[in-house]
Amino acid sequence: MKVAVLIISALLSFLPLNLIDYSSNVKILVHSSEYFVWYVDLPSLLYLVSNGIELEKYYDYPEEVLDLLVKNFGCHECFNDTQNTEKLSVFVRFSDYAYATSNEVSVPVDSFRNEYCDYNNGWFYVLLTHEMVNMYTARTVSPGWPVDWWADHKSPYPLVTACLLMNQTNTIKLSRISECHLSNNLNKPFVKMFFSIYRDFGTEFFRKMFNLMRNDGIELDYIGENPSLLRTEYIFAYMLFSNESVAKILGQYHPDFNQSVLNETERIILARNFVFSGHEEFLYDYLSGNYGYIASLASS
Repeated sequence: MKVAVLIISALLSFLPLNLIDYSSNVKILVHSSEYFVWYVDLPSLLYLVSNGIELEKYYDYPEEVLDLLVKNFGCHECFNDTQNTEKLSVFVRFSDYAYATSNEVSVPVDSFRNEYCDYNNGWFYVLLTHEMVNMYTARTVSPGWPVDWWADHKSPYPLVTACLLMNQTNTIKLSRISECHLSNNLNKPFVKMFFSIYRDFGTEFFRKMFNLMRNDGIELDYIGENPSLLRTEYIFAYMLFSNESVAKILGQYHPDFNQSVLNETERIILARNFVFSGHEEFLYDYLSGNYGYIASLASS
């Protein structure tokens, strides 16, 4: 495999830059491990070769992050599904953004040499860890986390969690990047909110929350639009299920967490408890966001 990549790299090095298709999404397999396969697109391969970047130095890092995610938040079985033998993938692309799905993370090729927090590959570690968090929550719980306060457009949860994970690697370099990245963003209210939750309740808070959502069968894309107050209220409900004391932090940092929303969140909790206490005939409606009449039945 490595020989094939070297041959392609050598051929590309003689190809004029104006003939490279920089929009190409053709994937070249360059590495395979227990859980991950690595791909690069053609322009990225040329970029790596021309800049002397040795990709193999980074192959172990996603495995380490995955191990930390599972240790902190559980669901080891989500990555050892005998019915799903497809490996996770890392896709290095000639692009200006990173992304994650439930089985793939992608980082821009220039993140391997763009300086951040005093390290010339700092952005790779920040982006890869960040998107690994997004992949984990999409795969083990649900896609569709609120884009206005959890992930995607605003990404405070994966940001704070990525800093936690980088710090847990116990390497001086990643600990410094973690501290620097968190410091650069701690002036943002939602970042402060998630930082405060970790500080006060630890990773067990999200482990319990995610496990409950997964066991209940929550699929966020079936609950309102993204973003919507309905979807936010459901997530608040499961945060309160995990530890009701989190209400103080939500009230301090989240503009939507007011008394009216708290009242609706409590009705979601009431409906949920009613459904799972022998009234599963209402489960579909509950999982679709139609909790109102179920809460009324529960309180009658």
